[in-house]
Amino acid sequence: MKAFSLATAVIALSITLTGCGSAQQSGTSARASDAPMVFSSARSPRSIANCLSSRLTGVDRRMGAGYTELGLGRSANGYAWLVTLKPSAVGSNVTVEKVIDNDSVSEPELRFAIARCTT
Repeated sequence: MKAFSLATAVIALSITLTGCGSAQQSGTSARASDAPMVFSSARSPRSIANCLSSRLTGVDRRMGAGYTELGLGRSANGYAWLVTLKPSAVGSNVTVEKVIDNDSVSEPELRFAIARCTT
């Protein structure tokens, strides 16, 4: 059963990452990657947060009632990326959104770390 839920999480993650990396349609002003990535993981919020903190530099962790936020890529204007982790019945709900244009944490580097830490 655990293998099934892990396989489901991997498939959901790959579909999410594929959709977010798709090419932009001509004539649209917003990039596809500007929309938040939302998916589920079988891992706990604490496990994901610890893993991302070990793989990325400058991770600012804030915890609230029922959620954990990770700010990535700190600059004078704020964070480049915001990762929100909420516990669910089978692990975590993960939301990743780009807040400002800042290359302190590149999108490919972030995607790789998230893929490693959520599967």
